[in-house]
Amino acid sequence: MPPKHKCTKPKYCIICYNFYYNQSHKAEIKKRKQLDRKKNPVKYKQQWKRWYNKNKTAVLEKRKKVWKKKGKQLYKHWASYYAEYRKTHKTEARIYNQKYRKAHKKELQIKQRMYGIKNRKKINRRLVLKRKNDPIFNLICRLRSNLRNRVKNDTIGKIRYLPFTMKQLYKSLEQKFKPGMSWKNMKKWHIDHIIPLKYRLSNGTYYWNQEDLLNPKSKTFKTAWGLDNLQPLWAKQNLKKGNKLEISLTMSAKK
Repeated sequence: MPPKHKCTKPKYCIICYNFYYNQSHKAEIKKRKQLDRKKNPVKYKQQWKRWYNKNKTAVLEKRKKVWKKKGKQLYKHWASYYAEYRKTHKTEARIYNQKYRKAHKKELQIKQRMYGIKNRKKINRRLVLKRKNDPIFNLICRLRSNLRNRVKNDTIGKIRYLPFTMKQLYKSLEQKFKPGMSWKNMKKWHIDHIIPLKYRLSNGTYYWNQEDLLNPKSKTFKTAWGLDNLQPLWAKQNLKKGNKLEISLTMSAKK
């Protein structure tokens, strides 16, 4: 295609010369630009920002038209591209995400809240299905609610303070299952503390130090929430038990 301007002497015209030269030397020009971009990335970023600010409305309109025509194809393409990139560049992606979250913490929190308000029903359906199909996720939800309700401290309402992983808890509870228990009927049984958190001795004092239970680094917290002190118990038995011991233990002093 010839240049758009009208030219009487194309041999002596600079515009025509540049046009025909660029068409005949495309590969060479491309390599030069790639090398220059690697050497001077800041320069090209500034140029791109200036151009984008000048032509912002036109660029956005073009994008909208393209997404209307080929939205599904583009979404699949970029989703597969980013999935492959994350596999090959795990450390880079993790560092970038950490930096981005720190820099845009408030913006992300506002977006998450707005999304949760708009799509509350959708989120609840997804969570219900995940709890049914994924027993480890169900355990996580249960432990979070236990930590919030029983300990009643926002700083401890996180599972990372517990002295075990979810896989370890999964195995230990499965070993302690009573006849009839399974991961499919999780609604019928609770995760019980063998020695309750608010169990009182005969003299009226607490078995566990209540102040230490609020400190996730303390030994009492780790032993109270340890695997040896947790068991699966039927819901009716757990409600009857309350803050009492299932078996009468002889304890002369506090732990």
